[in-house]
Amino acid sequence: MKYNIRRIWLILSLVTILMLVIGMVAGSSDVKQYAKQMETLMNKGDYDAALQIGCKSDKTDSLLTALRVEALYQQHRLGDELFTYPISGSGRDMKHCGGDKMLCGYLVDCQLDQFVKLLPTYYPINSSLPKHYQEALVLYKHLRAQPIIVFNNLAMEADFDEMKSLQQRYPKQREWLINMQTNYKDTYWYYYFCGKAINKLQNR
Repeated sequence: MKYNIRRIWLILSLVTILMLVIGMVAGSSDVKQYAKQMETLMNKGDYDAALQIGCKSDKTDSLLTALRVEALYQQHRLGDELFTYPISGSGRDMKHCGGDKMLCGYLVDCQLDQFVKLLPTYYPINSSLPKHYQEALVLYKHLRAQPIIVFNNLAMEADFDEMKSLQQRYPKQREWLINMQTNYKDTYWYYYFCGKAINKLQNR
C-alpha cells in the first residue's frame, strides 16, 4: 500500500510539472506572437491597432514591454496607460531618452524621488498631469515625511486610502494580491506594491 501511494504521488507530481511546463511554453509562444504582430502594425504606423494586441493577457516579456512603450509614446499616451499593461524588465533604457520615457523609466524602477525631481521639467504640477504621474505623486506624498512636491487630488486620495485599507481587510497575502488585482490593476499603485509579486503567483 505504501508503495502504491508513493507511486501515485510521484505520478501526480510529474503530471503537475508537465502541465506547468506546457503552460510556460504556451505563454512564451503567445508573447512572441504578440510581439511579431505588434512590430508588423507599428511598421505600418498603426499604433492604435498594435496596442490592442495581447492587451487582455497577463503574459509579457521585455521585448513586448518595449514595443508597448514605443507605441504609447508615439500616441502621447505613455503617462496615462503604461501601467495598464503588465511590465517586464527595468526602466534603464527608457531613462536615456528624456521626456515621458525617462519619467516612466523611473516609475518602472520605482525610483519616486528621481521621478519627482524631474517631473516639473516637463509638466506643470496640476490636475492635467497624466494619470500615472498623478498616482505616483499621491503615493510619493504618503511615503515621504517631507515631500518636495505636494500634489492634492481629493478623489484620488480617497481611492488611495481605500486601496490601503485592503491590507487590513485581507491579511493573507494571496487574498490581498487578488483583490488588488481586481480593483486596482490599471494603476501605478498596483504595479508599485504588488504587480511583480502577483505575476509570480500567476506563473507558478
